[in-house]
Amino acid sequence: MLGQVAARKFGPFGPVGHWPASSAHVGLPQDGMPGVAHGSNRSRRRKAAEPADHSGDSHHASLRSKSRLSLPQRLTLCAGVLRLGRQKLWFWVASAVLAGCATAPQHTSSVRAGLGGTAAEAEAVFGQGGPELVTVRVPEPLPIAPAAPLPAAGGTAAASSRPNDWVNLEAWSLDNGYGRPVQSQSVAGPIFLLRAQQAAIELRLGSVWAWCNGSMWSLGFAPRLINGLPHVHLLDVLKNLRPLLDRSGGPPVARRSILIDPGHGGRDSGTHNSVTGAWEKDLTLDWAMRLARLLLARGWQVYMTRTNDVALSPAERVALAENSQAALFLSLHFNAVAGNRTLAGIETYCLTPAGLPSSLVRDEPDDPGQVYPNNAFDEANLQVAFELHRALVQRTGAPDRGLRRARCLGVLRWQNRPAVLVEGGYLSNPTEARRIASPDYRQAMAQALADALERLAAGTPTASVGQPEQPASGAFQP
Repeated sequence: MLGQVAARKFGPFGPVGHWPASSAHVGLPQDGMPGVAHGSNRSRRRKAAEPADHSGDSHHASLRSKSRLSLPQRLTLCAGVLRLGRQKLWFWVASAVLAGCATAPQHTSSVRAGLGGTAAEAEAVFGQGGPELVTVRVPEPLPIAPAAPLPAAGGTAAASSRPNDWVNLEAWSLDNGYGRPVQSQSVAGPIFLLRAQQAAIELRLGSVWAWCNGSMWSLGFAPRLINGLPHVHLLDVLKNLRPLLDRSGGPPVARRSILIDPGHGGRDSGTHNSVTGAWEKDLTLDWAMRLARLLLARGWQVYMTRTNDVALSPAERVALAENSQAALFLSLHFNAVAGNRTLAGIETYCLTPAGLPSSLVRDEPDDPGQVYPNNAFDEANLQVAFELHRALVQRTGAPDRGLRRARCLGVLRWQNRPAVLVEGGYLSNPTEARRIASPDYRQAMAQALADALERLAAGTPTASVGQPEQPASGAFQP
């Protein structure tokens, strides 16, 4: 049993090893899944919406038109108490940040302000009554390159249309030691290649999709020509390009300590495998436990939000992460789109940085001005998500649906550590559903994540460059 191997892991009822009797026989199977339900007559819950495919310009134009950049002149800290049994945990969360701002006002005026997120979320995380607000002065941030000023707050123009929001790609690349971008031509238009020691990034004019070491991820805004020269949005430089090109800040995972979150559980079954009928909640649990075994064998401290079929809210999953004090949060899911049997591939998500539009928008409006606690880890989020995503795509040979950003994922935005959510494939696609139903395939997915996490903890991200035409050596073969 998992609890016998690592007694310090936490679950929804406290440390593993103190589970109720009903969950005492949950183990780590070599094959098959614990408690997989086939052909159940309970209502089958599908994913709420298919993540938007942003290959077209019209959708991004609508997102860009809603985006506003504002320079915070104040910082409000939200102090709250989270009670878990006899434990009392204090939270201090900034409601506005200056990370990514090239300049700041000289004055340090201060006013009382609120925290991003809904009142229900705040109450669930901080306790009844919500967080206490404490206002402090904001010092001027350290200067960062490029030294282009942000526009003044307010105004009616979209952030993507103001000239000061855009950075000359060639000048920035030369100033930061990456050399002159290499230009080539494709059917879709010009391509610009930037190279660093461990990364090669391809940017395409007019497309939000970019490639790093052959894996795809989404920028906030499509690069454009200004006065005949390629320009990239300032926030994309700070929150997308620089974290992948410059790894001098050390490993994004500070300790070999992780909380693994198998998605769904209990009455929340998630979607179902369109071929076998297996529920998503059982598939994610099996995948998570396989990953836990691999990491424990490598000396990791492993925590899990659940090791049996129990329902947990996003707020409870965040609370368990705080209780464990794990260095990393990883949520595992599978995807589905009702009525679409062709869509397939792996998607990876982390929280959208403030000021950028999201790749995935669900029921609530996407507000680029919102700042959540997890935004303090924007750079580490991207580095971890990219490495995990690339490892999964290369190991499995699954279609690359890209690394994407979202604000609507409550399990991520309240995390006080790097946090990533992985969608391991589409159960609504019969071909992909058959692969996911295979224990060998789920073991390959777990192995890919374990290897990538080891590289991240060691500070040695994959260094190969270029876009591979075939899956990497060792990729899963059905």
